[in-house]
Amino acid sequence: MKEIQQIPGYYYDPEKKKYFKIQPSSSATSSYSVQDVKRRKTRDENIVAEVAAIASQKGRIRRSALVRRPLSGAFLARETYQRQNRDGLPTAEILASGYIPNIKLELECTPLFAINPRRDVDSSTVSIYATLNSDLRHVLLDTSTGAEEREIGHRFSSSRPSTSISINNDARQIALTWLSGAPSSGIAVTSMSDYTHGIPDEQPPHAMVLGPGYRRGSGQVDVFASTSTHSSSPLLFAFGTSHGILTMRKSDTVLSWMTPKQTPQQASDILAMEFCPDNPFVLLSGNRKGNLEIWDLRIPSSKLAADTVFHPSSIIHIKQLDSYRTVVAGLKSSLAQYDLRYRKTRLLAKNVFSNTTKTSRNCTQPVLEYPEYQNSARIHIGFDVDIESGIIAAAQEHDEFHPTIQLFSLHGGHVLKSPSLQSWMSSILPHDQPVRCVKFADDTANQPKGLWFSAQWRDGAGLKQFRWATCQECDEDG
Repeated sequence: MKEIQQIPGYYYDPEKKKYFKIQPSSSATSSYSVQDVKRRKTRDENIVAEVAAIASQKGRIRRSALVRRPLSGAFLARETYQRQNRDGLPTAEILASGYIPNIKLELECTPLFAINPRRDVDSSTVSIYATLNSDLRHVLLDTSTGAEEREIGHRFSSSRPSTSISINNDARQIALTWLSGAPSSGIAVTSMSDYTHGIPDEQPPHAMVLGPGYRRGSGQVDVFASTSTHSSSPLLFAFGTSHGILTMRKSDTVLSWMTPKQTPQQASDILAMEFCPDNPFVLLSGNRKGNLEIWDLRIPSSKLAADTVFHPSSIIHIKQLDSYRTVVAGLKSSLAQYDLRYRKTRLLAKNVFSNTTKTSRNCTQPVLEYPEYQNSARIHIGFDVDIESGIIAAAQEHDEFHPTIQLFSLHGGHVLKSPSLQSWMSSILPHDQPVRCVKFADDTANQPKGLWFSAQWRDGAGLKQFRWATCQECDEDG
């Protein structure tokens, strides 16, 4: 292929096979402004790099004959969590391709939200708890018909944005956090609603507003994250702050600091938290420094020290898959899966994660990476994992190569195609508005989980649900 000569001040368009003069950025009518040319050059470089990577791998990677053997192949698939249907197709690919748009719930803004199935009502009704700033709204919604009933929620009298919402189903409690900066607020806990089709609760849900107090100094303490605990735990919730971890006792709802007090040099905002699914005493937290810290709550706080996994950047989401495997999403487009049994340290050089890492750092070697993930700097952006289907749903910074929400294979690391989802987003969602919250929800009995997200579309804002299409609907779509 003949090399194209570069002329200063001009851009060669390989599609039109012509040179175009680069216009100033202020020229809104030009398709070849300085910013547009930068974007085009980035696109061209990515295409060239992808072609080169495919060419370099061609012929080197071959499917093992071991996989094709009935007995050994089945054992290997089990150990690598490769779920397949009876036709031999991966379950995640089938489910991702079958999502179709369903419910759209109009709200005043793009909230954080939590969804609780209401099997006491019927098989397709859910309670949706949505945050409007620091206020909480409850909506009873039938996902099969779209019929909704809205209950007046709690007003916690704050204009600061909410940072997290968590549900403890066993204790029937909801926790809401926001950036208060005050010692007596920033955390609200209320009972879940029993509202049912026009029948109000016998007693209105009790709500209380709490704060981190003065024990960590009189300065500003912000609350960034929350998570609920197991039914067997003596705790109700745990909260991540700018000065450590707070826990709430189930017996008397009293807040106390779990982690020792740190110096200003040691302190780091805790942005993500989750309890181990089969151990109520093991808590994982991720902070702004990129440290995934594993805490054993059975150890007295005076002797408490964390086991640490080092992620390449600030950690904004944690999803514990089982006792050992954890998916971590962070800034600088870093999304990786770690196995706590097999940890090696590596020097993270430039270009490991999507050409965004500027400095080197000693990091833990992941067992799997998701290189197509794109989020360079947004902390409040949606993320969730459906372990049963093996799908990751991640909100992203939109550009020409990355949609607003991308589905990934949990066990393969590759992008999953979802034509209806991508088509709806490209035609409805504004590209400059990130999706704040993404959730998989068991919204219909005996059906795959629905995919929900909050977003601002061109004619409003609220929640959108995608569900899995039936065979009849797939046949009608051709």
